[in-house]
Amino acid sequence: MNDGNVWGYLFAFLGVVGLAGGVHLMMETDKATEELAMVQSQLDGVERAIRGQQANLAQRKQAYEDRMRPDPLIAELDKVAIEQLEVEAAISALLAEDEDLRKQITNLQAQAMASAPGTEFNDLALSESKILHNAKLQKIENDILSITHSDGVAKVPIASAPMRIKNRLLVGIALEAPPRRKSLPEPSTKPGATASPNVSTQKYGRDRDTPEWNKYKADLAEYEKKLLNSRLRVQALENEAKTLQMQGSAALISNSMSGTTSPSRRYYARVTVDAYNQRIIEIRRKMDAAMLEVTRMEGLRPKAPDSDY
Repeated sequence: MNDGNVWGYLFAFLGVVGLAGGVHLMMETDKATEELAMVQSQLDGVERAIRGQQANLAQRKQAYEDRMRPDPLIAELDKVAIEQLEVEAAISALLAEDEDLRKQITNLQAQAMASAPGTEFNDLALSESKILHNAKLQKIENDILSITHSDGVAKVPIASAPMRIKNRLLVGIALEAPPRRKSLPEPSTKPGATASPNVSTQKYGRDRDTPEWNKYKADLAEYEKKLLNSRLRVQALENEAKTLQMQGSAALISNSMSGTTSPSRRYYARVTVDAYNQRIIEIRRKMDAAMLEVTRMEGLRPKAPDSDY
């Protein structure tokens, strides 16, 4: 074998080896590329899963915050419910006061009837043409008045008695029917349908049947009663002041119309008017104090549990 053939075989062998090495290298490169692509795909999947979990976490966090945040409608319902409790307490106080005043009027009328016999009326006009002199109420029996006078005894029905006697007996005071609390209308149902048992017991917002809320309701009822009494005190003083003003004005007009020139009578009239004015001033002072008490009471309204209202 000559040297040319040897070198030819050698180059051919090296070419085959080089080709095989290139093929092997290409195969290894393709495998690495496939593995890289697979890993990249897995990484993309992990990233998508992470983004999904992050979105889920954000949704859960938002849902939790929404749950913790007070619902405006529920808050408004709570506010209305508290206002309803306040109004109901005020109505209860008014109804209780109305009942108490009616009892007082009934007792005063009974006392007036019981203490009336023996009352003297001097000259008592039954009509324009009939006047009883030295009139004295003797007794009351079956709505008939027995009145003794200078000429004997007169029988007069209470209904036709002179106003002086009616005022003494406190009759003729007509009381309207006592007010009643209006009940809420029953929920309407369609014909053939049955009412839901949960309609009347459905609750919104906070549970108001707890010891704290029951104490609040009791405190609110007591507060409304005191506040009402304070306001009635102001009204009573105002009525008394108006009555005294009318009486003082009547006394002044009566003195002016009499045209008297007697110094003693003029002095008496002036003293009388001054006394009325002084009493009015005293009542005005009491009214100012009573109005301050009302203002103070209005600032002491009990606060509902766990409420900003």
